[in-house]
Amino acid sequence: MGIPQISAVAECAAVAARFNVPIIADGGIKGSSDFTKALVAGADSVMVGGLLAGTKETPGKPFYEDGEKWKIYRGSASVEFQISRLDREADENFIRTPEGVPKRVKFKGGIRSVVEELMGHLFSSMSYVGAWNLKEFHAKGRFRWQTLSGYGEGKPHDV
Repeated sequence: MGIPQISAVAECAAVAARFNVPIIADGGIKGSSDFTKALVAGADSVMVGGLLAGTKETPGKPFYEDGEKWKIYRGSASVEFQISRLDREADENFIRTPEGVPKRVKFKGGIRSVVEELMGHLFSSMSYVGAWNLKEFHAKGRFRWQTLSGYGEGKPHDV
């Protein structure tokens, strides 16, 4: 708690591996690179609700604002989601401390394109380290320190 997600996943995975307990990365996943990094850090699965927000398969109706199409994303720990759950789940009739607020996200169309992007990035990342499965990806994937200049040089640029 209170540490970056990659560190939390790595520390938990190191202990969980001794007991054959799977790890789920939950939080801070903003794009396909975060998804892949969580897996390298030791996660066996990744919560990607925020990445799927805005797809046509998620709850809510799309709306237009300033000429763009949007949807409202309510995380599962938001007070709004918890209130909506009260009517459906009689065994849970309390609201815990909210963790997040609803926000508008751009409409992304169907979920298929989001999943294809995640999988494409994952396959590409696995190929960089020569991994054919998640077990090999955990074993072969490595993190390293990088300067801000090195990070900038590694980004796509004009040729």
